Amino acid sequence: MTPEELIERIKGLNNIIIQLGKREPEALAELDTIYRAAFGQGFVPGCKSCVTKAFHKLQALTLDKLKTMAEQKFKLKKGIVIQYPAFSPNMYTSDNMTDEVAAKYLKDNPDKAKYFESIPEVVNAPIDEDEEEDDELTAKELIAKIKATQTLEELNELVPEGEDRKTVLEAAQKKSAELEKTEE
Repeated sequence: MTPEELIERIKGLNNIIIQLGKREPEALAELDTIYRAAFGQGFVPGCKSCVTKAFHKLQALTLDKLKTMAEQKFKLKKGIVIQYPAFSPNMYTSDNMTDEVAAKYLKDNPDKAKYFESIPEVVNAPIDEDEEEDDELTAKELIAKIKATQTLEELNELVPEGEDRKTVLEAAQKKSAELEKTEE
């Protein structure tokens, strides 16, 4: 169903609001069909407050929001709330997660793919080994390599020009001082 068709069917719900209040099966089936088309999941039709919430959630949708939802490639599973970056005030659900945020989240946390209903194939594709070498090492990884160097030459090749991370620079300076003493 296109976003335009969904909006028309959502508007049509106003015509069956009394039947929904009486929880008539045909009206509930129509509400469920529209709700599933919009959100990809159902609701509990036997629960009066669930019917009311579903109705109001659909009524709050706009054509722009439906178009954005239709274009969205990443979809979180029902009930999942993600705080990203960790310890930040940013909370994401299926209602406000953007593809850009989801891609960054999965790049940082590949083991969290289990929280998503759908993920584009590009994200799931295996990483080419050549690409992996081009990625900048984390400070922790670089410091471990610095500690393992045996010569000043190795150390100079390892630390990239323009490196500005304080912990990396401190580790390099410390290792350089150690290597200078051993070479004397």
